[in-house]
Amino acid sequence: MLKASEGGGGKGIRKCTTEAELRSAYDQVKMEVVGSPIFMMALCTGARHLEVQLVGDEHGDVVALNGRDCSTQRRFQKIFEEGPPIIAPEETFRKMEQAAMRLAKSVGYRGAGTVEYLFSASTGEYSFLELNPRLQVEHPVTEGITGVNVPALQLLVAMGIPLSRVPDVRRFYGLDPAGDSAIDFLETRYPRPTCHVLAARITAENPDDAFRPTSGAVERVRFQSAPNCWGYFSIGASGKVHEFADSQFGHIFAKGDTREQARKSLQLALKNLMIDGDIRTPVEYLVELAETPEFRANTIDTAWLDRLIADKSVSARHNALDSVFYAACFRSFRQVQQRAAGMLDGIKRGHLPLSDDMSFLRSFTVEVAFAQTKYAWKVSRTGQDQFSLAINDTTICAKIREQPDGSLYVQTGQRVVQVQGQEEPLGLRLRIDGSSTVTFPVVRDPSELRSEFNGKFVRYLHADGAEIEKGEPYAELEAMKMIMSLRTTESGVIHQTVAPGAIVSPGQLLANLDLKDLSQVELVRAFDGEFQLSGQGTGDVGNFNSNAGASTVADLGLDDIKSTLCNLVRGFELGSNVCATFSTTATKMVQLLFPSGDYELDFARYHGVCAEVAETFLGSEAFFAGLLGGDETQIIAKFPGTPQELLAALFAHDALKDSLPVIASILRGLLSEDDMGVHTGHEISARLHQALQGLAALPSSGGYGELALLASTVLHQSSAKPFCEQREEVRKILQTTSRHRLQELSPVDAVAGQGVDLVSSFLGDPDRTMRAKAVEVFIRRLHRPYSLSDFETVKDGASENLQLSWKLGFPGVGIASLSAHGIVVPNLQALAQLPTKFEVGHSCLQELNIFVADVPVPELKDKALHRKAFASLVETCTDVVNAVSKTLKQMFVHQ
Repeated sequence: MLKASEGGGGKGIRKCTTEAELRSAYDQVKMEVVGSPIFMMALCTGARHLEVQLVGDEHGDVVALNGRDCSTQRRFQKIFEEGPPIIAPEETFRKMEQAAMRLAKSVGYRGAGTVEYLFSASTGEYSFLELNPRLQVEHPVTEGITGVNVPALQLLVAMGIPLSRVPDVRRFYGLDPAGDSAIDFLETRYPRPTCHVLAARITAENPDDAFRPTSGAVERVRFQSAPNCWGYFSIGASGKVHEFADSQFGHIFAKGDTREQARKSLQLALKNLMIDGDIRTPVEYLVELAETPEFRANTIDTAWLDRLIADKSVSARHNALDSVFYAACFRSFRQVQQRAAGMLDGIKRGHLPLSDDMSFLRSFTVEVAFAQTKYAWKVSRTGQDQFSLAINDTTICAKIREQPDGSLYVQTGQRVVQVQGQEEPLGLRLRIDGSSTVTFPVVRDPSELRSEFNGKFVRYLHADGAEIEKGEPYAELEAMKMIMSLRTTESGVIHQTVAPGAIVSPGQLLANLDLKDLSQVELVRAFDGEFQLSGQGTGDVGNFNSNAGASTVADLGLDDIKSTLCNLVRGFELGSNVCATFSTTATKMVQLLFPSGDYELDFARYHGVCAEVAETFLGSEAFFAGLLGGDETQIIAKFPGTPQELLAALFAHDALKDSLPVIASILRGLLSEDDMGVHTGHEISARLHQALQGLAALPSSGGYGELALLASTVLHQSSAKPFCEQREEVRKILQTTSRHRLQELSPVDAVAGQGVDLVSSFLGDPDRTMRAKAVEVFIRRLHRPYSLSDFETVKDGASENLQLSWKLGFPGVGIASLSAHGIVVPNLQALAQLPTKFEVGHSCLQELNIFVADVPVPELKDKALHRKAFASLVETCTDVVNAVSKTLKQMFVHQ
């Protein structure tokens, strides 16, 4: 062991196992503690580091305030402290206390101090190590188990007050605090402590890199003390740990009736500690360290933690694929945020963003490297805070929202995770749910050796042009008063690039390597497997709220459809997961707003969705449509809103070619509703009517022409009277019009304008006269170009069928001389019997018309089933027509 007598806190001390290490370590110790004497001594292994807390007064008395166990160390610097030191038997530790008091008394020691021992748990032997003539940072451990305020006791001793007269000391010995009797501290025993205290040092060190010191700004420190745990910190919000400071900046203490209770309290306190900034801290590592079997069983020694660090056997728990996904989410969100900020800056300076720039706000690629594997994500934005991330055959949707503290909440399905990240020169540092910290390095050229932290460059360990092996130290940096060695990542010939004494930052190039063997260089491979988040299936959609288990597009809830369509007209994408999972497009989703044949539909809700989608479209496009005709270059000058609102409008307008089919499909759907509207009497809501007026007012140029025409048509149709009212008007007209004046009604729109839907509805009327009139008007309407006369009702006995005959003449050939016949059957059953139950009195029949009054036309939501049922109906009618034709041919063949 090499140790500078004026060192401490891990500085100026090195363990050496070879002569080469001894020579290098000697130079490092000299530089860390300049001018100090240096001791060289044999290494003691398997020992515990125990301390006795002393305070001496000017009257020759020295009190031992129990002690501490500081065996958890890295690089000979304490990380955990605890008391009382229960590893040593009570009698053995009493002897250690007495020896410490005698040592202090023999030199007339005055003030607080610590006598340190190395203790062998296997043999019970102990050896004197040193006396620290000062108050140490872990003194609250002693205060927690003794109740003695050590800093206050120092002041009282400095004032000349005897130790035996101090109330805290007397209380510790179980005596009257107000008494003044003398105490023989060497012979008098104090009551054994009834509690246990554990402490953890909070340092600016990277546990993933052998606890190397780090430096940088600290944005905030959040910690809440409690009765059984407390802490203090030397920096706060907007503070900084610089490269010339000691790495420790905080201390956490936890108290319990037993060591186990104190351990659990310490873990809870560490989990509740939040430190944001450029520095790395071992907080998460310490939580896991306190959970190891060796620490829980108290079987550690001073070299235990260094062994764990070397073996990397303790690390914060995290799922690798989960971490990669959240890193991709973080980078996706920040990329959009940064690009949008750049566009906003340009808008404020009068520059419009290019269309190519807009496309990068909509879809882009994000790469994450982890464990020598590169994950390339294809990212699509499906909403303002919605992202669709695809890798290989897996697509995961996430909602990402930024919080006031800069952290992100990432929601996938029902899981919400808090993510905090920071891009650094060496890569992305990510903290997940406030505990697990993961680093995603930047993929670099292996021939470049770069600095891993801030510091002063001390020296190269090899000459320029020398050949060095992989993992061999090649340079030294000074950081936080300690000399740190840097090791090569590959074998090769080194070329120096930095002068000694230079201040370097993380990621700065320190040397170049001519690689010895390129085939031995570890390559970064692309991820080609199946990606799955923990607790979720592969390809988890997670994009819809109201029906998360939807397996077909028809299963989606109305709110999901509305949200998706509104986001589409805002300029966002449908998302590859929706297209792949539901095999749908935007126009197919629109059709879900118009279920075929559902006369019990809640039109108000469905029309509300149509109105909101149209309003969202008009929210941006009405402005751009108003600029057509000469003001297209005045976008920024004429826009009435903020730059942020203009950017959103530009983003939506850039995707106009995708939005137009969505709005057009909605308008066509409203047009197709006309038949349904006629039967149900429903009306378009005032909100939808206003949105349609806005669409109808769009100009015919600029790509809006089709929408304006469709919207105008919907408005025109929506102004028609309900079907039931129109039907009653037609009934009254037919009732009051005599048979010989029916020809006057055929061109009247009020009667025949809705021929198929209005007049034909009377073909099954119970009143035979009404049926005959309706059939004649209907036939006259269908044969408007022809000349018709001599309409006559043919008696058909008791049959429910109604037969008519009339004269037919082609246009422009004179009077009507051809015979025509019409048969009205009440239903399909009567139609099926028609081939055997009809008579035609005319031998020169030119035309035969067959009408079925009541046809059960199938109206099914499933279009395939609808087509199949309708085809069956057509087939039935075709069979009847063929049979009738055959009968007619047989009837008139001889004539």
